[in-house]
Amino acid sequence: MNKRSVLRIIIIFHNHMNLTIVLAQALGIILTVSGLSMLVSRKSIIALIDELNRSRGLLWLAGYVALVMGALIVALNNVWDYHLQLLITIIGWIAVIKGAVILLFPNFTVSLYKKMVTNAVITLSGLVTLILGLILLYKGFV
Repeated sequence: MNKRSVLRIIIIFHNHMNLTIVLAQALGIILTVSGLSMLVSRKSIIALIDELNRSRGLLWLAGYVALVMGALIVALNNVWDYHLQLLITIIGWIAVIKGAVILLFPNFTVSLYKKMVTNAVITLSGLVTLILGLILLYKGFV
């Protein structure tokens, strides 16, 4: 491998890491606020899930947003080797799968959401989301 090839690889890696940092920062903010929201206002989360169960249009929109966000993350950062890049890639694929399941199987989604509307599940989801957000904030800004 010549010096030019090595330099090109370094530049590509550097540009990709900058994108990874930006994604970590954005996702860190989003997930931290979402996790706190789940912990602080459970009633709002329960109301949202009830509304999703009643409104197929709103459910479709939620699935579409998850699919688009996940697809953008995967298209921009589908890397399976570096810790931070891997974490962001996994978040992207989870969003793609979530969006696809909601859009393709709305009845299944509604039945699953009905089973998951408990304080314990909302609290656990909020804690996991908050911790993941804080990790991404730390990795993205520190």
